[in-house]
Amino acid sequence: MKPADNIERQVKANPPNITTNKDTDQRILEDAFGAMDDAKVQCKQDAGNTMPHRKIKRMAVAASVVLAIGLFAVFFDRATSPAWAIEQTIEAIANLDSATLHCEFSGKPNIFTLKIKRQADSWKSFSAYAESDELVGVIIGSDYYHYRKGSKEIYTCKIEDLANHERRLNLMKMWQEMVARAEWIAPLAPTLFHAAKLIASDWKEITVTDAQTGSVTAVISGKYKPLGLAFEASFDVVTKLLVSAKVWDPDAEKKGQIRITVIEYNAEIPDDIFDLEKATGAKLIKGEESQKRWDMHRKAHSIEPPNWQEALTAMKELYETYPDFINTPEAINYAGWCHTHLGQYDEAMQCYQKVIEHYKFPEWAVADAWQFKAYTFKKMGENEKAIEAFGIYLDMRGKKLEGQELTDRFNKHIKCTEDAIEQLKKQKVN
Repeated sequence: MKPADNIERQVKANPPNITTNKDTDQRILEDAFGAMDDAKVQCKQDAGNTMPHRKIKRMAVAASVVLAIGLFAVFFDRATSPAWAIEQTIEAIANLDSATLHCEFSGKPNIFTLKIKRQADSWKSFSAYAESDELVGVIIGSDYYHYRKGSKEIYTCKIEDLANHERRLNLMKMWQEMVARAEWIAPLAPTLFHAAKLIASDWKEITVTDAQTGSVTAVISGKYKPLGLAFEASFDVVTKLLVSAKVWDPDAEKKGQIRITVIEYNAEIPDDIFDLEKATGAKLIKGEESQKRWDMHRKAHSIEPPNWQEALTAMKELYETYPDFINTPEAINYAGWCHTHLGQYDEAMQCYQKVIEHYKFPEWAVADAWQFKAYTFKKMGENEKAIEAFGIYLDMRGKKLEGQELTDRFNKHIKCTEDAIEQLKKQKVN
């Protein structure tokens, strides 16, 4: 019998009695990762130098603790989930040709669809296609393509550039952190799954049996505190594949929850959906040209109230220079908003009407045009037109109101808007 089998048999026969708590776990993991990061810096500075004795001791203790947790996780897997282990899921996924995931956000069904297709003998080479009501994103190799429906331009960048963007997704941040630490975690955990265990907190693994069908599902859940995320995933113990999953903010579970509700495996995915130029007829904007648009966009939005004239100039420059830019409708709206606060109501209405008449997407930008139009009508003293425009805005946002309820909501909206503007002015003065 192999030594590893002897160890496993002993652990099963005499389960360790371990008492811990979340604060202790978090402190241990922080020390462990801190030691790893220190070691990484030290190695880069001088691979030949000998580390101070205290640092070596700290690293050894931290590494030993993490290694012990990792080994215990292995035995815990095998002892509590004999019908399912993540290694089996990884193997099952590796044998797939495609996966299609239907997702919802905060309870809204079919909010977006994700299609993943293997392009070679390894899942390291794949294409991905994500689509929502307004946006389409495609990943081919290391390239990312971004398109808003109804627009005339497609933007592309490298995946690593997307991950480094200031508004990057939390899941992308988590993945980047895992990859950055992979060389240190790998020797301490047998799989990426166990590595996830080491950085997650409140980890739970249970099996659930459906009373009607008798099907058994393995459910894992936990939290990743640095990003304020909680997660839960269910796996079929027969096929070993993912059945459903969700990610949410544990402090506001009903808000910002993403759920994968339906998953289709090995469904036919045509290759031509990954060619956005061919599928949409839009122009591909690469590298520096794409960056120019986004830099001008960020610069324009960095100008805060009450610098209305300066902001107006920047917004006009943006939409006149790049009329087909993905955020041009938004820029025209904000130009109109500046006109409104400068008392130039006719020019403001022209901006809002341009968005309403000439742009179908993004729908939120068209809705905002009606909202800004309502506020401008109010400033012009045309209260009935203002309430009517505000009602259209609410309709587009899925909130149908009429009569006194609509009037009350409008008046409350106007007060909140004006209070916010005054607050910004005070902050600017201070």
